[in-house]
Amino acid sequence: MPIQPNDQFRHEWRRSLQNATGNSSSTIAAKLASLTRFEMFTKSRTFLLLRADDVVAFKEHLLSAPSAHTGQLLSVSTFVHILEHCRGFFEWLAGTKQGRKIDADTVSWFRASRADQERARGLLPKPVPSLAEAHAAFAAMPGDTFIERRNRAVFACLMLTAIRADALASLTIGSVEVAEKRVLQSSRSC
Repeated sequence: MPIQPNDQFRHEWRRSLQNATGNSSSTIAAKLASLTRFEMFTKSRTFLLLRADDVVAFKEHLLSAPSAHTGQLLSVSTFVHILEHCRGFFEWLAGTKQGRKIDADTVSWFRASRADQERARGLLPKPVPSLAEAHAAFAAMPGDTFIERRNRAVFACLMLTAIRADALASLTIGSVEVAEKRVLQSSRSC
């Protein structure tokens, strides 16, 4: 059975991701899954025949597509990542000898709206408790048992340092400098 052009392009892109850009195997798998999703949507038409109408229809399809994991609509983050992966592939393909006829403007249509990109990256403001609400929550926490006192200490540390929960979990006693009244957290430890 002869190798189909799409399979050859996919194989070459995978090699490029692995060797030229140094992507991890999980990142490569995610990018290939996004590309396969687009290919299935276009019923395996050759990637060289990319049309703007296909990109628009694919975006609309994704907005109503269920997640394979939850069965609910795809998250905004997943939607944005799928489009980024597909755009990355077609930018790469357009830079090859075989794909030089691919219209760069059409490739750029694999971009989500700015609002969706900001939502996916968590750049939109999220509601946070006020300092008074945090103090009230802390005051309401019980402190009779060892575990309850530990929970209060963890909550107090979060309030005082604004450290991420994962970073807090990785702190060691050596991370706390009591005399200097500071906590040193290395990004390598979490």
